[in-house]
Order: sequence, then structure tokens, then C-alpha cells
Amino acid sequence: MGIVYVVALLVYVAIVSIIYRLVKKLKNKWISRVVLTVLILLPTYDIIITKVLLFYYCNFTETEKVYRTVENPESVYFEDKISKYGSKYKSIVNMEAKMYLQEYHSLASVEFYNAKNSILHYELDKEGKIVKSEISTPLAKYHVYRKVKHINSFVDHFIFTRNIIIKDALKDEVIADLKTYNAKKYNFMFYGIETKTWINEGCKNNIFAKELYILNYIGMKKDKWSKDGNK
Repeated sequence: MGIVYVVALLVYVAIVSIIYRLVKKLKNKWISRVVLTVLILLPTYDIIITKVLLFYYCNFTETEKVYRTVENPESVYFEDKISKYGSKYKSIVNMEAKMYLQEYHSLASVEFYNAKNSILHYELDKEGKIVKSEISTPLAKYHVYRKVKHINSFVDHFIFTRNIIIKDALKDEVIADLKTYNAKKYNFMFYGIETKTWINEGCKNNIFAKELYILNYIGMKKDKWSKDGNK
């Protein structure tokens, strides 16, 4: 892919040189400057737009609403509409469940959405071993919904928005609404060379750390996670 970019860049520079020489023959400085500016910005325009959008959404929109925190959740259900479901997803879920149940000792069970009418349920038995089963509906007291949030077709083309809703299932009450915005992979040259995907550039708020703080999974110490969701 690196060679493709180098070749594309050289071809583009050659085309720009030819176009600019033709435009200069018009002997109009303003037209020459405008054409040159457009030709320079064309390969990287999405970087400029993305950074402007990220600056706006990260600094001038509400990225989190936390109504209350929970000290003893006991059981938590996760519904992740960001990940793709399959064998890889199940292996990740198995690791997450093991981490939650072993590190946060007061959690009695965790559940993960698997597919329609299928919930993966994990709990510790009397010997401390993790027992896995499938249930049709979540039984946990608190539900965490992770999903992609769509703003509009223009914004969605440049930034990837994630939304986490945390609910008290027994009271049917939203206790937190968290959002974060990330850049999608820049095209650099021409569309079609590489598909846009999420990259690690965006708002500094760590909503997954904030999620851990809101659902204070007993055993989590105050000096380990701060209120702003950072280590």
C-alpha cells in the first residue's frame, strides 16, 4: 500500500504541475492562486474538515450526562452494537467476562448481547469458577448500551461517534449518557485507495473509563480511577 501511495503522489504532482503551467498562461494571478490552492488542498481536505468537526464536537457539545453513580451493581448487561458479532467477538467477550468477575469481586454476574434472543451469561460458582450459559433475556440490574451514533451523512463521513447509555433496568431509568468522537482514517490522496475506518484521534474523554467509574464495580479504588474517567 505504501508503494501505491508514492506512485499516486508522484502522478498527482505531475498532473498538478501540468495544470498549473496551463493556468499560468492565462496571466491572471488570482486565477492561478485559486487553482494552486485548490490543487494543494484537494488531497488533504478531509484532514482539515475532520479537525474542525472534532474541535467543535469535543469542545462545544455535551459529551456526557451523569445523573448518578452506582456503588453495588452486582450484575451488569452489556449490549455492544459497535462490534461485529462472530467467533472473534465471543472470544473478546469471554476475556471481558473473566476480567470483570475476577477483578471486581462483588460482581455476581455479567451478561453480553450475542444475537437476537441470545444473551451470554457469566457467573462465578461456589468454587470461584466461571460458569457460562445462554439466556433469552438479560437478568442484570444495570444495562450498558454501546452503539454508533449517527449525526448526519456529512459529519458521519469524517468522524465516528460512539454513544454509551447506562440504565437502571429495575427502575427503567437512564443514569448516564456518554458520547465520544473520533476521526476516521484520512484518505490522503484519492477515494477508493483505502476505506475510511476509525483511528485513535478525537476527544480526550475516555468514556469506557467513565463507564467503569459510574458503575463502581466494588473493589475499584478511588485512587485507581478518578472522577473524570482517567487513570
